[in-house]
Amino acid sequence: MAILYTGEMIAKLRKRKQWQQERLLDEMRYYSPSLHRLEKGELLPREDALKTVLNALEVPMQEMICPHLDDQPMNVYTLRYKLMQALDNKDRSEAEGLFDELSALKNSGSNVNRQFYLSQKARLLELQKQPDDVIISVVIEGIKLTYNNFNENSPGDMVLVFEEPGLFHTLARCYARIGRVREAIRIIEDTYKGLQYQPIGERERDLQTLPLLISLTNYYYYEKDYIKSLKSCELGLQLSASSYLGKSTPELLCMKADILSVTKRKNECNKLLKMAYAGYILMGEKHRAIEVLNKAKLEFGVEIDTYGTESLDIQPIQRSYYVQGEAIACKTIGEMIRTMRKQANLSLKDLSQGICSIANLGKIENDEIQGHIHYLEPILQRLGRDPLLYCNFFLSKNDFDARELRDSIHFNLSQRKIDEATVQLEKLKSYKAYKNKANHQFIKRVETEIFALSNNESHNETQKLLLEAIAITIPDFNEKNIEVYPLSLDESIIISELAASFMESGELKRAEKIYESLVINLNARYVDEFEKARIYDPLLANYSTCLGRMNKRYEALEVIEEAERFNRNRGRLSSLDLLAGNKGYNYMKLGDRDKSLSYLVLAYYCYSIFIDYEGDIGAQVSHSLIKENFDVNIN
Repeated sequence: MAILYTGEMIAKLRKRKQWQQERLLDEMRYYSPSLHRLEKGELLPREDALKTVLNALEVPMQEMICPHLDDQPMNVYTLRYKLMQALDNKDRSEAEGLFDELSALKNSGSNVNRQFYLSQKARLLELQKQPDDVIISVVIEGIKLTYNNFNENSPGDMVLVFEEPGLFHTLARCYARIGRVREAIRIIEDTYKGLQYQPIGERERDLQTLPLLISLTNYYYYEKDYIKSLKSCELGLQLSASSYLGKSTPELLCMKADILSVTKRKNECNKLLKMAYAGYILMGEKHRAIEVLNKAKLEFGVEIDTYGTESLDIQPIQRSYYVQGEAIACKTIGEMIRTMRKQANLSLKDLSQGICSIANLGKIENDEIQGHIHYLEPILQRLGRDPLLYCNFFLSKNDFDARELRDSIHFNLSQRKIDEATVQLEKLKSYKAYKNKANHQFIKRVETEIFALSNNESHNETQKLLLEAIAITIPDFNEKNIEVYPLSLDESIIISELAASFMESGELKRAEKIYESLVINLNARYVDEFEKARIYDPLLANYSTCLGRMNKRYEALEVIEEAERFNRNRGRLSSLDLLAGNKGYNYMKLGDRDKSLSYLVLAYYCYSIFIDYEGDIGAQVSHSLIKENFDVNIN
């Protein structure tokens, strides 16, 4: 699912059909002088008006708003998600079983549902190594369901929707395998452009883009176009590190080393291979790490010093799905929220407090009003759900721009770019929607984070500001009740930051209790693991730090290992650097110098992978610990 800029989406879909605005108005069968304002993002249409526009463009309304409600019960949507995950993980046995389940279900008959079925069928046929001509016929059948003018020059310069990007990528892979590599490159280049045209948030677009860039890197390399291959590889590394949680990063690092090698730049490959090796070790893929060691020695003449990391008892990766909540049979978003609320044993007051009025939540549940992202997102988070799993959010230009600005603020703060974040925050404050309720809480939280980063010793003031921020949506906040509060993501982050401030000011027992209560809350309440992971990783890392400072080293290691299992099995490499560093430090304090050095080395090289996206503090700290305690000057 996605966050969409509604006006641009309508304009792109209209241009895809090669229509002028007048033609769209004709197809809508009535004159609307506001169409141009709608496309410019100045207006956000009511649901009935949006349905009229999308129907004229031959795009099913329900598929754009909430696909699993289009005559597809929630359990079918969950099944679809699991099938995609199994195919991503190349788990043939699991994928075959899930595809059989999907095939046995009654098909709703819509072209979009049929296209999804054919898209996953083509991927499964690939996994089964079926003949490419068979796969190509399935792909083309799927594309033609929504892409009216498909021909050998497709996709061309067009925005792509539904399963089209995936189908075109599968087609390109088939062409490459049968020797039509240049055609494969053209298709992927067009598909990449088609994704950039999609008026969705960067997070959603990036997740579809990375697989394209990996293929493009390989095909350019095959054609000996090393400049374009390197450019695609570096774009892939950027996306993998910043938006994909490190998935595929070790693979891309090895690919970059290969490209640099054939362009006479072998001297730049040493650290790339070390980072790839460390990434595979931390991910529990020891066999691939050993392959990197052999590659470095045989192809690059480099002997990588492993510092004992190959002997660490790191459990092999066991790829897991992000667990999702129980399937809910419902026909509207309002009905879905009401059912989820009752399952969570929450009253209208409990769920709405600080977000919207009780009356408005009741109207949303009864489908009397259309819920906006400003309400639905924190409401679904309080229900322990990932909002983007359940519905698309249609935004005006102002709201879409504010959302992108909000994401950029997060990124700049992660890099300690305080001045840039401060300027952006002032701009975000000018948006009307960010002057009250949950959005205002986000403003106050970021202001407090900027203050804390700029005033390291002002713990009392930081705590005061955090308590003011949490009181916006939980007026009667009490630390003793943390375990039972229904919490949005921002509320959880504020409470975690409050514990961190207590920890830094020396109130370790108070911080420990808050961390413990928040972990219990998240484990009991969150039923969608991907949303939970957004707070779970930093929370467990900071909790382990707190336990370590209390000299509860073995308890700290238990917390770290729980976090490692969660992240490793879900391919979240970017969360493992801090955990490796914490683990190395705790082993050092316990006197196990061999394990300490090994984990600190892994932390340093993993931090180095993400240095452009997390800042260099982690790399500096681990490098200093290694130098000062082991007299090793790692590079």
